[in-house]
Amino acid sequence: MLKDNCGFIFIETLITFSIVLVTISIILPATVFIKGERQKLNDRQIIVTKLHDLMQPYIHDHEQTIPDSFTQLINEKHVHFEVAAEQMLIKGCANWENVKKERETFCLYAYEK
Repeated sequence: MLKDNCGFIFIETLITFSIVLVTISIILPATVFIKGERQKLNDRQIIVTKLHDLMQPYIHDHEQTIPDSFTQLINEKHVHFEVAAEQMLIKGCANWENVKKERETFCLYAYEK
């Protein structure tokens, strides 16, 4: 029998290295993608909550002038808010650039009280 198993160890090491390399090449991009999507959803939730809070004076107090437009810095993003009247509704929209450098717009509608 042959006592030299250097070839077997080399092939085993090569297969193990290939498995580790494939695992890293799958997990790393997936982790980066998930982190970006999580940040995008987190920013959207904060901005929508802020839009909701900003619309309350327009709904309840009739002292606010409509239409109105202004910009605020939220999570290091410039968010442009617009409030306008549409028929019997008040429309509030927020525009911003998300983590992936895409423009996003979210609008809320409310009845005027």
